[in-house]
Amino acid sequence: MASINFLLKDLEDQGLDIGLLEILVPRIGMEIERHDSNEIVIDITPNRPDLMDFTGFVRALNALAPSLESKKQGAATRKHVYEISNKPLASLHVDKKTKKIRPFISMLIAKDVNLKNSRLQYLLNFAEKLSDTLGRKRKKFAVGIYDFDKIKPDIFYNAVHDAKFAPLGSSNEMSIAEILDKHEKGIKYKNIFKSVNDNDSLFPILKDSEKILSLVPVVNSEQAKVTENTKNILLDITGTSEQGVKQAMNIFICSFIDSGFEVYPVKIYYGNKTRVAPLLEHRQIKINTREACKKLGISISSNDAAMLLEMMGYSTEVHGNRIIAHIPEFRSDVFNSQDVIEDIAIAYGYGNITAKPIEGNFEGGEDRIKKHINEISTFIVGLGFSEVVNTYLTNEKLNFENMQIDRAVKKNTISILNAKTEAITMLRTDLLPGILSNLGASLTEKMPQKLFEIGSVFSLEAGNKVQEQLRLAFASEHAKANFSEIKASVDSLLKLMGINDINFKEEKSSMFIEGRCAAAMSGNKKIGTFGELHPKVLKAFGIEEPTVAAEITIHEKIEYQFSI
Repeated sequence: MASINFLLKDLEDQGLDIGLLEILVPRIGMEIERHDSNEIVIDITPNRPDLMDFTGFVRALNALAPSLESKKQGAATRKHVYEISNKPLASLHVDKKTKKIRPFISMLIAKDVNLKNSRLQYLLNFAEKLSDTLGRKRKKFAVGIYDFDKIKPDIFYNAVHDAKFAPLGSSNEMSIAEILDKHEKGIKYKNIFKSVNDNDSLFPILKDSEKILSLVPVVNSEQAKVTENTKNILLDITGTSEQGVKQAMNIFICSFIDSGFEVYPVKIYYGNKTRVAPLLEHRQIKINTREACKKLGISISSNDAAMLLEMMGYSTEVHGNRIIAHIPEFRSDVFNSQDVIEDIAIAYGYGNITAKPIEGNFEGGEDRIKKHINEISTFIVGLGFSEVVNTYLTNEKLNFENMQIDRAVKKNTISILNAKTEAITMLRTDLLPGILSNLGASLTEKMPQKLFEIGSVFSLEAGNKVQEQLRLAFASEHAKANFSEIKASVDSLLKLMGINDINFKEEKSSMFIEGRCAAAMSGNKKIGTFGELHPKVLKAFGIEEPTVAAEITIHEKIEYQFSI
């Protein structure tokens, strides 16, 4: 989630007063955090990075503002496609050594720009927010903006051991080492580089034929600084993700074109190979109107569905019951027909969808597994534990690193493709990391702290078949927490669950203290692990008191009929 500030006067000049904003912002799934007579602060979710841009925000809300009835008078064949000039205005030479440290770069030139009033600050804020959120704090990609009229082509993207230039906000030249040690941006982003003090370390820089333009992706040079009087700008995006660089560049291209700027590519030289970039890729998705209506529980014509999509920025072609939806180039969050149908629902308005009763001829009854879960919950609450419910979505740091687990040990994890935030990159493989996060966030609460969760964890079997397990995890934090306490709780619980032939076997696990960890067995089958958590685990989660924990499998395997 990113908080974006806009001046209300600027929005009113675009036809968006506070009354309209209070209606439209929640409708597109965003939230107004606060506003006063001068300014509004809006929380933008990671799936719509284009809305962090002032131009993109205005474009989205003004397209959504007209009602469906007023739109019906137009034809459902609007074909607004973003295009940029095919004439390169500069040449960029890429050093092959950059491939090892930050391999991808794209660049554009925007002419006749207007950065007066708040426009410059909006542009710089957007570049910063996009680099820190979707760009993963500049690791995945980062944006650099320069005054093109202060640059002497050709332009070079090199990897060097050291260099000197005056960074933004300074009139004095500094070496790369000095920038990383003393400059505000250098201190903040030096962790992007694997090694800083090694004599063999290489750092990416952007330079023209006379001077250095930036230490990529840390800080630009004062000599190429953009001001309100800048008429032509050079924008580069570098990164470790080619797809991330392309997606970010698409958003800027569309924003600049909608702002009335002229956008030009550059010619990029990779040794003997050349290419012109950036290039916009136009995508389209076909949907069936009947299927869309059935999924949403509404009844509209293909023309009306097309109009709704145009309110979300699409161009459309209607062919009977089929719609060809041309994906807006700035929409990096649209992957398949489900995303297109969701946009129909947003434009239609979820509040306008009428609730319908569920039809059926069967009597309801309590699910067998749910009944079992309720019995276990009642028992463990009786032991003094409080229930928590955490999301299935997590990240590698929480799931593996904090638990002192080598990810190589758990290869069959389910990762999220094109994750929009560092906090959500995979499906959880264990419950305990979530519970320990809850304990770490409850430092001011009274001891003892005793929490439990019953929920699903996920992995992949052979052939990429999804496997879901239902587990119980619980943890107890207090000054006298010990192995005997957790063993007694596990023993009582397994007996309640009706598990026969219970025995405990010494276990070695990096998350527990050696010699104070055991596996819970049913005969020769392992069904859980418990023990005293290792101090490194407690420190990673910010837990200050000794803590014991257990994780037990309740339901071994929940089958799915699909693979990924």
